[in-house]
Amino acid sequence: MSAAASAAECGVRVGIVDDNFNLGGQIWRGGSAGKNPEATHWAERVRAANVTSLCGMRVFDQPEAGVLLAEGMDDVHDLHYDKLVLATGARERFLPFPGWTLPT
Repeated sequence: MSAAASAAECGVRVGIVDDNFNLGGQIWRGGSAGKNPEATHWAERVRAANVTSLCGMRVFDQPEAGVLLAEGMDDVHDLHYDKLVLATGARERFLPFPGWTLPT
């Protein structure tokens, strides 16, 4: 979300494809509902920057350079791009405590 907002704020036309129905991935997907202030900040910044959000879609193929195929619930879409940034997964937030690396 930060890469998309930052690029769009610099005048680049930007789109996000997310297989979840809300932005934010595994960590922040509830952010637009106000549950996480940092996630809410980024969701609002993405919206304010006019980033196109394609939620509920998955990219499954790149038939040629500059084109991705994405499937939604009802259709397949051709997505054309000049530059591509991939953010493919969540990060873990470990909460260490004494003995947390020992077997149980």
